[in-house]
Amino acid sequence: MAAEILALSAAFFFALSNVLISKGLDKGTILQAVFVSLLVNTAVLWTLSLAFVDLQLFMTTAIIWFILAGILAPGLGRVFNFSAINHLGVSISSPIIGLSPLFSVLVSIVFLKEPFSLLIFGGIFLIILGIYILTLGRNHKKFDKKYLLLPLGAALFYGLAIPLNKLGLLNIGNPILAATITSTTSLFIILVYLSAVKGLKRLKLTRHATTFYTLSGLATVMAFTLHFTALNLGNVSMIAPLVSTFPLFAVILSHLLLRHKERITLHVWLGALVVVSGVIVISIV
Repeated sequence: MAAEILALSAAFFFALSNVLISKGLDKGTILQAVFVSLLVNTAVLWTLSLAFVDLQLFMTTAIIWFILAGILAPGLGRVFNFSAINHLGVSISSPIIGLSPLFSVLVSIVFLKEPFSLLIFGGIFLIILGIYILTLGRNHKKFDKKYLLLPLGAALFYGLAIPLNKLGLLNIGNPILAATITSTTSLFIILVYLSAVKGLKRLKLTRHATTFYTLSGLATVMAFTLHFTALNLGNVSMIAPLVSTFPLFAVILSHLLLRHKERITLHVWLGALVVVSGVIVISIV
């Protein structure tokens, strides 16, 4: 039961992070959001690691799994995630990003030769139906359908990172170390990118944006720590569907905190529920 509670708590903090980013984007940019949130992640996690983790563990070869996972998520995944929030809003992007377990299952079928069952067919159908309902629910505000690729890309990166993190935890069962390595790797990637495009000079932050990006970073620290702890205690098939319920928390929090920015219609509520139902069906196979 402890693993299940941790996974659901992680889902809540992932949703809270997205909502806080959305509020910060009122007076900020995507690159600012990614940079500040990752900087906060890395600073807090290294502080925790220095206090509670045997530093010799950082010298083992098993950390390569966390490095590879960090390139995908939160690195590339967070860029796509925050871009999706900027163009589509939390209530639309979060349910689609919640498709990440779908990609984990598909990769397992193709490369690990796992069986393909009727439950997976049913889950895929629910997911496609849910995304269609979500697009109907956004008819009060026009948006370019190409932006749906952003949350789908985030879902892909997040989904591929899950098995990599599990491989690392099987060798080093330390959630704080896992979160620290993945976050540090992602921050390094963002710094290299910003240096290449000379983006560091354009990181002129407002107090409003910095406040919400920092709060989002702290929420993500909680989410990652809880997620890795749950993954360390339980099976992927049990933890993944529970963490993937974060779109429901995101829709609820959007309704409470973003009423001035996002209109949560019946279509959005229904679409979110259908997408999450499909993800859960696939993840329990």
